[in-house]
Amino acid sequence: MKESKLVQTKATESVEQNSKKDFIIRMVCLVFCGGMLIVHLILITLMSIYNKFATNDTTTLAGSSLPTLLLGFFLWTLPFFIHFFCRKYIGIYVLIPYIAFLFLSQFMGSILDVYDIRFIPSIPTSNWWDKVMHTTFGYLAALIGLLLLCHITRIKKLNATTIILFCIGFSALTAVVWEICEFTTDQLLGQSCQGDWIINGQFVSGPHKDEIAHKFISVNDTMGDMIVHMIGTLVFTVQYILHATTKKSFFLTGMKEEFSKNCFVKDKVDTTSTTK
Repeated sequence: MKESKLVQTKATESVEQNSKKDFIIRMVCLVFCGGMLIVHLILITLMSIYNKFATNDTTTLAGSSLPTLLLGFFLWTLPFFIHFFCRKYIGIYVLIPYIAFLFLSQFMGSILDVYDIRFIPSIPTSNWWDKVMHTTFGYLAALIGLLLLCHITRIKKLNATTIILFCIGFSALTAVVWEICEFTTDQLLGQSCQGDWIINGQFVSGPHKDEIAHKFISVNDTMGDMIVHMIGTLVFTVQYILHATTKKSFFLTGMKEEFSKNCFVKDKVDTTSTTK
């Protein structure tokens, strides 16, 4: 009896420690997001002032950056929404990857123009940061597939093969949808997501719609994005195989437990038995 109470006490202390740790991590994430919001507000203010007083010859770059700043400001507010309204459903295993990917892709890639840094300036497909982000997104897309699977079914009742195939299929679907979105954006808004514009023999990134510019559309860019996306998915696959075969965590045990907290499928209660 005493041993049972001792085990229960230790379990309660462990839950409290995990809750405290979760709260601290959430606060650190929110402080970081608050800092990014302040940075975006400063940049938006400076960009608005610049656009107001700049001449027509110098407003192209500034004008194209302001929507990116506004979009980034909106995306950085989502963690606050997640914390205050979706805390019960979305934990730190979703919050941390979201913030990390947003910082690397939106802030470093778009705001700091890391996307335009190339290994070889004359070759448009050498923009390495874009490929790094697509690889990372491939891993995160498989992770999102695991999140959805944990929400729609009891994942403990599924074998590893089913889980892996679902995550791979979901990740591949996101790659296709993403490339369709890039293609649509290029066609409707004149962007350069799937290739650069050629002006006077030079590759130029960004939107261009004048008559002297024409689009350099490369199948290699689209296929390269999808290939590295699936490489990121392969990393997740290897991680899950090691987790399933060795019975070790590999950071997946905590994820599955957190993702399964609000599973839509409830365990059935046997009401047929009666007490005599």
